[in-house]
Amino acid sequence: MIVIVKCLKKKQVFNINGRKFPDPMFEAAKQFMLEREKKKPFTVGVLMECKSWRGSRLYNTYHVLNGAGFHEYAEKLRTKFRERFDIDLNAEPVKENEPRT
Repeated sequence: MIVIVKCLKKKQVFNINGRKFPDPMFEAAKQFMLEREKKKPFTVGVLMECKSWRGSRLYNTYHVLNGAGFHEYAEKLRTKFRERFDIDLNAEPVKENEPRT
């Protein structure tokens, strides 16, 4: 499945095996983070948009960072967002239209 991932003003296209991954869009978002981390400065927004022929979906970047193994970056994002907006990204859903945890 071809997935276009966008975060802030950065965009990248990924070809994800839909049979191998239960959520190919989330996998593309994780791969996007792995690629972006190589480029400095490593900046991310709170939401990531993934598009494919199945439609479009927003993902909580905090959960994507954790899924990609960037736990320190995820916690920095969570702390800054909580300080500024009093919202805990860990308690927010991984993707849009999911119940809160």
